[in-house]
Amino acid sequence: MIRQFVRLLLALVMVWWFAGSPLQGQDEPAQTQPESEQAEDLTGDVGESSPEALVEYSEAADFQNNAAFDIAAEAWTKFLDKFADDPKAVEARYNLGVCQLQLKQYEDASKNLALVVESGQEFARREDAFLNLGWAHYNQAAGNPAQYEKASVAFQKLLEEFPEGDYRDQALFFLGESLYVQGKRPDAAKYYEELLAKHEKSEFRSNAIYALGATYEELGRFADAGKLYDEFLEAHADNPLASEVRLRRAETLLQTGDFSSAEENFAKLASDKGYPMADHALYRQAYAVARQEKYAAAGTLFAQLLDRFPDSKYVTEAAMAAARSFYRAEDGAAAEKWFRAVIDAKSPEMPEAAHWLVRLWLKQGKVDQAQALLERTVASSQDHPFYVNLLLDQADALYESDDTKSDAVQKYAEIYKQLPEHPLAPQALYNAAFCALEMKSPKNSLAYANEFISKFPDHQLIADVKQVAGESELQLGNSASAAEIFDDVASTQKNAGNESSPVLIRQAWALYLEKKFDQVVQHLQPKIESFENADQSAEAAYLVGMSYFGAGDEDQAQKFLQQSLTFSKTWTQADEAQLNLSRVLRKKQKVNEAIAVVKQMLKDYPKSAARDQGLFRLAEYEYALEQYAASNEHYSAVLQGFPESKLVPYCLYGRGWSLLRSQKFGDAAASFTSLIEKFPKHRLADQALYSRAMSRQQAGDFESALVDTQAYLSVEGRTDQEKADALYVKGLSELGLKQTDQAITTLTSVQKMLPEYGSGDKVLYELAWALKGKKREQEALNTFVELAAKFPKSDLAAEAFYHLGEAAYDAKDYAKAVEAYDRAKDRIGNNAELGEKIFYKMGWAGFQAEDFPTAREAFTQQATRYPDRSLANDAQFMIGECYFKEAKYEESLASYLKVKGKTVSSEQIAVLTLLHGGQAASQLKKWQDCVAWMTSIRNAYPSSPYLPLADYEQAWALQNLGQVQEAMQLYGKTADATRGEIGARARFMMGEVYFAQKDYANAIREFQKVMYGYGADRADEAVKKWQAKSGFEAGQCAGVIASQQNNNAERAKYVDAAKKFFEYVRTRHPESQEATAAVEQLKKYGA
Repeated sequence: MIRQFVRLLLALVMVWWFAGSPLQGQDEPAQTQPESEQAEDLTGDVGESSPEALVEYSEAADFQNNAAFDIAAEAWTKFLDKFADDPKAVEARYNLGVCQLQLKQYEDASKNLALVVESGQEFARREDAFLNLGWAHYNQAAGNPAQYEKASVAFQKLLEEFPEGDYRDQALFFLGESLYVQGKRPDAAKYYEELLAKHEKSEFRSNAIYALGATYEELGRFADAGKLYDEFLEAHADNPLASEVRLRRAETLLQTGDFSSAEENFAKLASDKGYPMADHALYRQAYAVARQEKYAAAGTLFAQLLDRFPDSKYVTEAAMAAARSFYRAEDGAAAEKWFRAVIDAKSPEMPEAAHWLVRLWLKQGKVDQAQALLERTVASSQDHPFYVNLLLDQADALYESDDTKSDAVQKYAEIYKQLPEHPLAPQALYNAAFCALEMKSPKNSLAYANEFISKFPDHQLIADVKQVAGESELQLGNSASAAEIFDDVASTQKNAGNESSPVLIRQAWALYLEKKFDQVVQHLQPKIESFENADQSAEAAYLVGMSYFGAGDEDQAQKFLQQSLTFSKTWTQADEAQLNLSRVLRKKQKVNEAIAVVKQMLKDYPKSAARDQGLFRLAEYEYALEQYAASNEHYSAVLQGFPESKLVPYCLYGRGWSLLRSQKFGDAAASFTSLIEKFPKHRLADQALYSRAMSRQQAGDFESALVDTQAYLSVEGRTDQEKADALYVKGLSELGLKQTDQAITTLTSVQKMLPEYGSGDKVLYELAWALKGKKREQEALNTFVELAAKFPKSDLAAEAFYHLGEAAYDAKDYAKAVEAYDRAKDRIGNNAELGEKIFYKMGWAGFQAEDFPTAREAFTQQATRYPDRSLANDAQFMIGECYFKEAKYEESLASYLKVKGKTVSSEQIAVLTLLHGGQAASQLKKWQDCVAWMTSIRNAYPSSPYLPLADYEQAWALQNLGQVQEAMQLYGKTADATRGEIGARARFMMGEVYFAQKDYANAIREFQKVMYGYGADRADEAVKKWQAKSGFEAGQCAGVIASQQNNNAERAKYVDAAKKFFEYVRTRHPESQEATAAVEQLKKYGA
């Protein structure tokens, strides 16, 4: 537009030049005006022309020189008609052409001037003729552009024929102009350049600088144009074109990216109130500001244009530009104001304004307003370039609501179908594919994507569309196809040097789903830290970790999943990274760590879409640690919080087992029932039936358990294992119903059906007890033997061996019993009750076998392993007993001290603890301690049958303490209290005390009470021991008395007595230790 303005200006200058030239009628060379209207060669060689011709020639010249161009043209035409062969005919035709130029009869002028240059005759003003011919064609082109080419030919001829001509600068300039308007910008530039290079003083130089600058602009040589404009402004600051050049200089700065300098230059022009194009300058100033991304400031400048220049032709554009700028500045209110202004003005730009206002409202969530505006605008905008944009906007508005997203997909597809050749058709088709994918309709999404790939293979969106196709294939489960698509996209991008991290990752996802774990690792691991952002690195590390997990390398899996979380805990699947890290830890048997990780996941991502999975995994891990209350809680959390989760059947099943393990059998059965009734076709429903049977059996609902097992067994195709499981539960239920015979039959059938049944130990165990219940003891024992033999590592093997030990113990085969108990103890596991029994009975078997070290070790193990159980103190007592039997009195006393005063299983053990403790103290000559122990018995157990023995032991201790009188009282009390061994022993000790006191008579009397009392000859062996001792001691006393007698008769009397006592020992107790000594004494006395 500016370029056309300049051309019009130059044409006016040329007309002025013709009109203002001086008129001369003489024949002389043109001065500086080749396009002069002077008549040519009026005083030449008149001899060559007729007088009449010369008169008319002169007359025509006078008309021309006096600017009577119309009369002159008639005269020159008349001359040529009359004197066509006159030597002056060429000059006359030239002058006719000049007059016709002045009369703007360009077509006639060009014909005559063409005849002049084509005549071949010598002609002084031939260079002028070419110039004016070119000018004639140039002016004709205003209505006939084809004339520019003829003008170019004329100017070119001038330059060729007159390399040193006077008018080359004008020819170069107008040749450039002619070529320019023909669109031959590079050729035009060449002639402008030549003019400037060779004609520094040309009056056309300023115009040529300007013209070349403008041409350079159109050729994109903005920097070169800028240099020319700088030269123009420096040399021609007062030129009328200077203001426009300043404007153009600012444009070149804008085009070269120097937006700040462009802004400054435009601002100077815009602020010049006298500048006629100030509105344009302000418009471009605002644009320069916008290019600096100072959108708010740009919007303000565009708005100023509307205020300053309300009649400017840029008003509509400025309003739109202001709106766009405020839109990009995210100043919604200002943007909306100006978009509304354009719409309210019903400007031709209204559809575009409506489009952007809709975009703004959709961003702001004002979907209803956007839809209302679209309803008012779309129908009336069908002929506008933004019509399709508005159609897309309608689809976008539908997309904003979940209720109408499916309608949006259809709308996008319709736009494409109705306008398949429109530039926005690919966008519409892409949106249809993308939206369908988001709507979880991968089949439709893939169809749209494939249509796009087929129709627009070279479109800029092709990579994105292929990614949608790949994602669709993934959602359809076609991971192999997805991998091929993503590989194609990745290869294309790599070859183009713009490899995309998202594509590489999606390619890896497809490979991962194909279980090509090694390729995922090879593909991603080296690039993990080089991705564009932390989220992408996190996702890549996640995929590498999961691939290692899939390949069975848990250590590497743990490493990369942890690395993923180190990169980012906010990427879209960070919650799943933590969840799967817990799975890896669980696989590595680090269950507590797995629990900690999944708990952190649930804390960090309270709104995670995988929260149900997190709770489920937590419950599973807790179940593995036998934390059944916690696992029940978290299975229940899934059931309550996520009733539509696909994990519900699994949680019902897991909760049932947690409750079952917690011995909440009724609740467990209810959970299994929910699974069976709500998910009858689920693969766990069948197992839930069996599990419910177990729950009901353990809940005591044996009838229902039998119903379940019968239903379970009625299904055809059961494996022997499944049948055996159900039959086992059935047998237990029959036992619960006291249907022992049926139970024995059922349990026996399990053994016959599946001899290697995994729970065969339990079957044998229950069968053995069932047989015991039916008094089939030998069969029961045989069954326990079979259990121990076939399942030596079973937890129940301990009890089987225990029963074997019991049988041996009852048979008094204590060594065999110890062996059986010993095998039982190695299989106790966590069964404290059984373990205590096993060690206790093993100790007793050893004790009975008098293998006191073995017995003591068993009792020690019992006391150590089960310190809080009921027989712990009994075991400690027996440890003391073993030491006592081994005569290790220090150790035995220490053991008794540990038990003293503590609760034991019976009064007998309590009394024996005190009794044997006192006896151990006695053996250690701790007489006072012995007295204390025995006193405790008398005080605590005054009716104990062990009281006489305690009194005896106390008497012995008192005797050793020198408290003989107190001792004699207790000996006497004991001797009177019991007629057994301890009484005889006490009585014997009384005789010994008297013997020691040399009170031989009383001693003999006490000894005789033993000899002839306590059952006399009917006494048991224990008493006879003391009878033999008493007889011998009585003989010794009689002998001492005899030795003290001076009277022979008295001496003989006591000798006879002594002999009588020794004879008693010899004859009544011949097997006693004292019998031999008695014989020797009799020999001594001559008997």
